[in-house]
Amino acid sequence: MAMVLDAFVNIFIEKLADLIQDRVVMMLEVDDELQKLKESLETIICLLKVAKRKKIQDSAIGSWVSKLKDVMYEADDIIDLCKAKGGILAEEEPSSASLGQRVRRCFPLLSCFVGVPFRYQIGIKIRDLNDRLQHLSNDNLSFSKLASINRQASISAITSKTSPLVPPDITGSVIYKATDNLIGLLNKGNERSCRLFAITGMGGIGKTTLAQKIFNDSRIIDNYEIRLWVCVSKVYSEIDLLKQMIRGAEIDSGQATERAELEPMLRRAIDGKSVFLVLDDIWRADVWVNLLRTPLSSATAIRRILVTTRDGKIANQTGAVHIHNVKLLREDEGWELLCTSASLQRKKDILNLRDIGIGIVRKCHGLPLAIKTMGGVLMTKEKSRGEWEKVLDNGAWTMSKLPKELKGALYLSYEDLPSHLKQCFLYFALFPEDHEFHREDLVRLWVAEEYIEKEGSRLPEETAEEYYIEFIRRSILQPNPGLGNIKTTKVHDLLRSLAQYLAEDECSNVNAREIKFPTKQKLRRLSITEEGNVAIIPEVFSKHNCLRTLMLFRSPTTVLNESLVRLRCLRCLSLRGTATGSIPNSIGDLIHLRYLDLCSTSVSRLPESIGQLTNLQVLDLRSCKHLCTLPRGITRLCNLRCLDLLKAPLEHLPAGIMKLKQLNFLSGFVIGERGNVGNQMLSVCDLEELRSLDRLRHLGLDRLERYSSNGTSLLLNKSLLQRLRLSCTSKLQYSEEETNQIQHVFDNLKPPPGLDDLIIVGFFGRKNPSWMQSSSLVTCFPCLTCLTLKNFASCLQLPPLGELPHLQYLKIIGANSVLSIGPEFLGDDAATSTAFFPELKSLIIAKMPSWEEWSLHRGGGEAEEEITAAPERPRLLLPNLETFILRNCPKLRSLPQGLLDHATKLSSLFIEGANELKAVENLPSPSGLLQTKDCPSLERISNLGALRKLEIIGCPSLVCVEKVDVLKRLQMSDAAMERLPEWLSGLVQPPNSSLVVVVVCDVRLLERCIRGGEDWHIVQQIPAVSLYADSDRGSRYVHYNKEPVSYNTNFSTES
Repeated sequence: MAMVLDAFVNIFIEKLADLIQDRVVMMLEVDDELQKLKESLETIICLLKVAKRKKIQDSAIGSWVSKLKDVMYEADDIIDLCKAKGGILAEEEPSSASLGQRVRRCFPLLSCFVGVPFRYQIGIKIRDLNDRLQHLSNDNLSFSKLASINRQASISAITSKTSPLVPPDITGSVIYKATDNLIGLLNKGNERSCRLFAITGMGGIGKTTLAQKIFNDSRIIDNYEIRLWVCVSKVYSEIDLLKQMIRGAEIDSGQATERAELEPMLRRAIDGKSVFLVLDDIWRADVWVNLLRTPLSSATAIRRILVTTRDGKIANQTGAVHIHNVKLLREDEGWELLCTSASLQRKKDILNLRDIGIGIVRKCHGLPLAIKTMGGVLMTKEKSRGEWEKVLDNGAWTMSKLPKELKGALYLSYEDLPSHLKQCFLYFALFPEDHEFHREDLVRLWVAEEYIEKEGSRLPEETAEEYYIEFIRRSILQPNPGLGNIKTTKVHDLLRSLAQYLAEDECSNVNAREIKFPTKQKLRRLSITEEGNVAIIPEVFSKHNCLRTLMLFRSPTTVLNESLVRLRCLRCLSLRGTATGSIPNSIGDLIHLRYLDLCSTSVSRLPESIGQLTNLQVLDLRSCKHLCTLPRGITRLCNLRCLDLLKAPLEHLPAGIMKLKQLNFLSGFVIGERGNVGNQMLSVCDLEELRSLDRLRHLGLDRLERYSSNGTSLLLNKSLLQRLRLSCTSKLQYSEEETNQIQHVFDNLKPPPGLDDLIIVGFFGRKNPSWMQSSSLVTCFPCLTCLTLKNFASCLQLPPLGELPHLQYLKIIGANSVLSIGPEFLGDDAATSTAFFPELKSLIIAKMPSWEEWSLHRGGGEAEEEITAAPERPRLLLPNLETFILRNCPKLRSLPQGLLDHATKLSSLFIEGANELKAVENLPSPSGLLQTKDCPSLERISNLGALRKLEIIGCPSLVCVEKVDVLKRLQMSDAAMERLPEWLSGLVQPPNSSLVVVVVCDVRLLERCIRGGEDWHIVQQIPAVSLYADSDRGSRYVHYNKEPVSYNTNFSTES
């Protein structure tokens, strides 16, 4: 991004220091010049911390900073060029090299200088850099200004310290009142019509936060069959928006790409169903008036639309029946939000800091986003008056030349960042509005851009992940509330605007059809957004020869190869998701390239010249469906840190991967089979090559059935390994020899104890791997939080997982040979332990065709009593379980009472394809949703005292549903249902007087439910009911509301 000079120079000085220590520099006779360059930079760097801020207000300083940036970028490219050419020449030296040549191989950093012409050219360039730096130092006016400012700044420096992670849903009490008010209006009367409501207010005032609270409220979830959230923003694609809504209604849009095809498809997808739609951040009314109003309008179903917009006129133009204008917070409300955002909890601190905090709130002018970001700043400070006063008195509040909406708190939140985080913050300017950031992608890019400070022996990726967490702590990155984790985040558009303003001289995010190059600045980074057929990079970029980053978002379809290869200074190139089908041989000329993202492209081959990219750190080839082989040149990428091959149909990797000593992420490592290609023996990479890769943090191994283990563990010495995927290719039958062989292979793939995430796919041994059977399983996996076991075709029992202390997510899919699950699943100490699955939040068990019994006892009932009783030593069973999914277990007869009794936090229980299950009863939870689907023997659902929502799909034998006293919504779907069940009448007695019932059925049942029909007496008792059926003439429905009475249907006996 726009260079943060002090951060950039610091990192450059570190590289320069390494360079000077290289013995080969002595051969160049430029070591004095390099030392002079280093000393000049060390003199200047102390002034750079304030230069970035002052350049905004002082044009002379701005010009001085721009010149220094040019020098630094050129210096960085020169050093990079030396490293790249040195590495290539070192590799090309013959094995019979002289002693001097062998010395150069030991010190390859500048071995390229042994060529006299090249050495001469480099010497001239370094001396030129020193002259230009000296000239900048002699610029008395700018230099003296900065020196003076720096002396003042050193007096009022703000100190920081680390702090715990802030919860992502920081809100004040005001938002809860607004939520209640709006939900009351949205749900009032249950009128079967389309009504639009609007939330308005300035940017950062909390419109989206309020809409999210409403969208995720149980009163909305219970009342609408379909909920859709669409972020519109300034620039949107009508086609993408319609497709997103169709997907949200759980319909496949297929190959449709025209509005004329998609609009009727959307109308059919929601026909007759109640819909709650949020259109977030609209800038023009036409997204509703001209695009969505017609397919969503209905006089026969509840449709509630909630839009958020900054402009009250837009809200009026949409025809909103109610407009809620979010107001700026009062001082007391702002102080409450600041306390929450800054994690100010002790009463003593709240009283001691109140007057200063109120002063900060006043400077935020009641804007919630500003207050939250200031809370993020204060959270990193000591809770002392002195530290808070430094924030209150900071000069960043008074920056006069910033746009009005970016002044004050938002700029101060940037100014408070350490220099290395400022670089990362400015990187957000390169991404389109409302872009979803994936942690893994950001970490890779920041590392490739060299934004990460060295921290001893730690890997840069580990430090970069801490940067990511710090942005969340400071309320700059906002986690996606729907996903429940921090792997995906967004940045508020005002903060993105701030990043774009500060970085505008060096970066641009543009429309593919409107690429404009600023003639006065040297653009360093470019991203292209929007649709188009071909992206042609203007020739002016190659003329200036300064573009370092190029990214494509949401198309264009392809990029002309000749456009790319002219960009000789490129360091990061992302063609993700484009239709790029080939990579030219000239890609090898981009010797500065560090990041190459070809994920989900149509690339079918990589040229051998890719081996010339010796600076390359990230090569992302995920989901390249046509890529079957890799060139040998890939083994020459000596600085490669990430090689992602997941879902690429490779048959093998070339021999020599062991030379990639910097690799810490390797996914899709295919065990190859040796063979012949023509008359030549195929040289393939063997698993043994992994022994020398000791920096791996993420490893994915495929086709393990091909591996012949030599009896020693390959993985135990991978002390940094956190995520591991072990995979075999599934087939219908395995020979005895194959079964024994894979058992031996897995026994010798014992993971290291620091593992966090383990996935095993297609293991076909008869016993679990020895390291998953042991009584020391807890010792083997003390840190494991995620475990997936998929397609365990031959194992007769599950491993003893219940005592894993930190396991949070467990998936067991396709254990075909398991007949029963008993206490062994809880652990070897099931009779004596007091906690089983103590941290588990999500449990998925699926595709278990032979599984019949799930119990907690061995043999008779006494043992079960021993395990579940003993009140003097109560046991915790799944105390933190929130979601349980049971799917396609056709022989399972019952759920284990004891296992679920203690799952008091269970909010969602899904049961599908349990053909023999007869009852779901006597559970203290779930408190949210129970869904039973395709359970033909299910007869009884009873005594679920906390259940709020029940969905019954294809359960024809169900004869009893009772004791669900707080049930708010019941949804039934069964085309074979002939009449409404009698138990339905029993549900509508108090306290279920607000029950909403939705039935999807055959047209014959619909006829029984119309006024005067055979089931009308049941319909009349239900507070609110909707019935839907498909017929030859389209969708038919019946809607009835008890209070106030309303009845509507499009069904007639004649039709």
